[in-house]
Amino acid sequence: MKNTDSIIVVIDPKHDNHPVIRRAKEFAKVTNSSLYLLVCSESKKAANLLNDAVNSLQEAGLQVSSEIAWHENYHKTIVTVQKQQNSMLVIKTHLPDNILKRAIITPQDWKLLRVCPCPILIVNQDKPWANRPVLAAVDLGTSDKSHIELHNTLVNVAETLTYVAKGTSLHLVSVYPSPIFAEIHPDSKIHGMTSEIKQVYMKARDSFEKDHPRLNKENIHLLAGATDVVIPQVAKDLDASVCVIGNMGRTGASGALMGNTAEAILDDLDCDLLIIKPDSITVALEELMKQILA
Repeated sequence: MKNTDSIIVVIDPKHDNHPVIRRAKEFAKVTNSSLYLLVCSESKKAANLLNDAVNSLQEAGLQVSSEIAWHENYHKTIVTVQKQQNSMLVIKTHLPDNILKRAIITPQDWKLLRVCPCPILIVNQDKPWANRPVLAAVDLGTSDKSHIELHNTLVNVAETLTYVAKGTSLHLVSVYPSPIFAEIHPDSKIHGMTSEIKQVYMKARDSFEKDHPRLNKENIHLLAGATDVVIPQVAKDLDASVCVIGNMGRTGASGALMGNTAEAILDDLDCDLLIIKPDSITVALEELMKQILA
């Protein structure tokens, strides 16, 4: 049965599932959502593990159902079940690959980020979110309309998540390319010295701040460098509970050559990561935000 109030929780028999179950429990309680636990496997060996997780969550007063399923591969299984359930969110842990393997085979989590039609929450920690900042990562230097619309949504979602984190502060990070990165910056035609690039980003920051009154200027972090280095460092320095980031979902040659920031920071981010694609900005996402604020 389809249920737009349900959350898919991916259970991995090979990893510690306590962090993902804990986060799922928190979200289910604050959104009054049901949980759909999923093990991606052709084997039924994880049935006992799955039943134990279901029983634990039901004892906590939550509505829970479960399934062991397999549809060709890992990421297709998650997407297939998500579509069947019409779930508004997928919660899972990250499956890291070594650098050599990533160079040869696209990691399953990267594939999932590119094709999943709803937001994905990657759980990287067992620490509670309470009283820890929420961080949104955007590129203030872009002039692309679709990117700007996505950035506004990211900040609105991040602001909503501060209520899950019990009213903590909202922060924003934007990384502008230093000269060595300026020539390969995918979304900007800016060239020249770092100071000139920074001025463009500062002007965009001031405009962005006016559109989002909840953002204090001192909580907007403009830094030069590589996004996959700077964003994890800012999140670590803030002890952020979660980082909200957009993913344009590049596939094919573009995805292979340019990659996506969300994919690039997966292995280096200590906090949780909420990934939102433009095509995942749907009624389900709006409903999730509405339920959090209720």
